[in-house]
Amino acid sequence: MKHILVPTDFSEASANAFQYAQHLADVFSASIHLVHVYHPSFDPSVPSFSGDSELISIKKEALGEFVQKYRLPVAEDNPHVSISHDVTVGFAVDELIHLSKQDDCDFVVMGSTGEHGVADKLFGSISSSVSRKAWSPVLLVPADVTYRPISRILYASNFESIEDEMIEELFEFAAPFEAGVHFVHVSEGKTDENALREEIFEEVFEQKTAVPSFQTATVYHEEPSEGLSIYAIEHEVDLISIVTHRRSFWENLLHKSTTKQLAFNTNIPMMVLHWGDKS
Repeated sequence: MKHILVPTDFSEASANAFQYAQHLADVFSASIHLVHVYHPSFDPSVPSFSGDSELISIKKEALGEFVQKYRLPVAEDNPHVSISHDVTVGFAVDELIHLSKQDDCDFVVMGSTGEHGVADKLFGSISSSVSRKAWSPVLLVPADVTYRPISRILYASNFESIEDEMIEELFEFAAPFEAGVHFVHVSEGKTDENALREEIFEEVFEQKTAVPSFQTATVYHEEPSEGLSIYAIEHEVDLISIVTHRRSFWENLLHKSTTKQLAFNTNIPMMVLHWGDKS
């Protein structure tokens, strides 16, 4: 992870995500590219963007001030960490997904807002849309989360998410922190725990990267998101990691119509990895 993309709308939530990203950049000796996506107003009776160049200049100046205000000593003291910034014009979700496909984007860090963080009533928001559709892993940082070194990662596991590519990405992220991984499966009823555990062990020990300490657990709960949240709180998890495999999987886990308040109200950052869903 050498290049981190951080979108900002100048909000406190995005400022917090920017500072969180600086700590990650320090750990990985990575560069940060801060971007603000400006969507100009459009009057169909005047099909031109007159005046927008001046507004873009103002936005760029504001972005520079944003960097100076929220830059941390941890980034300034690491000579390997550089911070660039730019303003781009377009629709935020489309532009951010496009940027996530570029070679100089290994990771996206962005803020999540709302009463319950990533909740289903915010499912159409920029942060959740980007997290579902981006080509790079996306880390959603709740607005009031303060960075702390990551020592425990919860990986939401089921038979579909135990893929060697995803395990490798997770372990590469965990390695610099020497973080332990909790493979947690949530089931509404009886499940073949042994089969799942065997598959996890098989994938883990096939990895070429160093294998961190890990454990497996099955949580029985009718709502997967709530089960994960309860486990995360009880085990003092620092990061929740989820794989998007198919849209149905994402929706089953995070967008059930019966779940009015998605239970990631634990104020724990959530990392979304993408597999087989990059079209």
